[in-house]
Amino acid sequence: MIVKIESEKCTGCALCIEDCPMAAIELKDGKAVVIAEMCRGCEACVMSCPQEAIVEDPKFAPAPQRAPQTMHGWRH
Repeated sequence: MIVKIESEKCTGCALCIEDCPMAAIELKDGKAVVIAEMCRGCEACVMSCPQEAIVEDPKFAPAPQRAPQTMHGWRH
């Protein structure tokens, strides 16, 4: 899951930056910001955030899975 940081909860401690293996988080104006293009969804940052400020970004949520279609209800 690609994540985002809720800036109102972020204290700028930078633990998420240290733990991100993709270097996909940076500090801007004292708050952590995710670089979505670099994030691979490993969630290492989620586990390291003591403020629980890192959440799934709904803009990048996977599309719902649909059941496979069969022809006339027959399974092959």
